[in-house]
Amino acid sequence: MNRKNRILVAVDDSKASMRAVNYVANMIAGKRDFTICLLNVLGPLPPELTEFGGSEDPEREEKLENELKDKREQWIEKAKTKALPILKKAKSTFKKARLPAKAVNTEFWIDVKSKGLAGDILDAGRLNKCNTVVVGRKSFSWLKELFHHHVADELVRNAHNLTVWVVE
Repeated sequence: MNRKNRILVAVDDSKASMRAVNYVANMIAGKRDFTICLLNVLGPLPPELTEFGGSEDPEREEKLENELKDKREQWIEKAKTKALPILKKAKSTFKKARLPAKAVNTEFWIDVKSKGLAGDILDAGRLNKCNTVVVGRKSFSWLKELFHHHVADELVRNAHNLTVWVVE
């Protein structure tokens, strides 16, 4: 697949995100030479799931590590389960746009390197060999706009060698 036809769409439970999905679906409706990667960033792991104080006793330390790993996996599964309806809705939108089901992939991402949401989206786009990254953006009144940080702004600033579509 040609890299220029690989599009990453960041999805969450916002209306802005679904506007981005609808926009991309309308742009590529009926075209077969595109691959879509739907990305849901699960968010950073809670601090209590990233590390623990350890133990002097190697057996106790191993037990604590295993417990932490189990709790981490439970948190991830719960977050994925919560995101599944959003991804199903997005996949359905692309199906209605006559995109083959095999051309729409889903991916979950967890912020483990503390790069922030924009960094995670860009990393996922590069890792999936996408040329275009699409995000939705919520509009605010001019006063709120002065104080609000948009992930889209950060994406545009840091998207070296990637095209960014911001759907408002």
